[in-house]
Formats: sequence, C-alpha cells, structure tokens
Amino acid sequence: MSQRLAVIPKPTPEQTVEDVLKDALSKAPEMEKVLVLWEGKQGSAAGSLDNGLTLSQCLYLVKLFEHWILKSALGD
Repeated sequence: MSQRLAVIPKPTPEQTVEDVLKDALSKAPEMEKVLVLWEGKQGSAAGSLDNGLTLSQCLYLVKLFEHWILKSALGD
C-alpha cells in the first residue's frame, strides 16, 4: 500500500510549540494514527504520545518519517 506523506508546513522561528500543535490539530479530521515526539526543555526528558498504537504501528510511522526526511533532504 502506498502512502502519501502530508507534511505540515515548516514552522517559522517565531512560532511557538503551541502554534505548531494548533496547526497539527487543524488536520486531525484527516488523521488515523498519531505519534507525537518531543524533546524536553533543559534537563527535562524527551517523550512521546500516541493514540493507542502498537509497537509495529509506531515503527511504521517512524519509518514513514525517515523516508520523508531523506526524500526532502535529497530534493524530492
């Protein structure tokens, strides 16, 4: 099955974490599986949230993201 990656536009340096999450939330009706990763502020741990994904589904989303990031770096 071929998936098309829909990526939220790159944030500008002025955008806050809240702004980016609001942008993502506006696309929620189009989403089925969600995996959110974050890096904490100084001294705080990184973390993740998902909507009940299995390990296999999480790994699949990570691989989709890896594919997108490599494709973007190479100029599509």
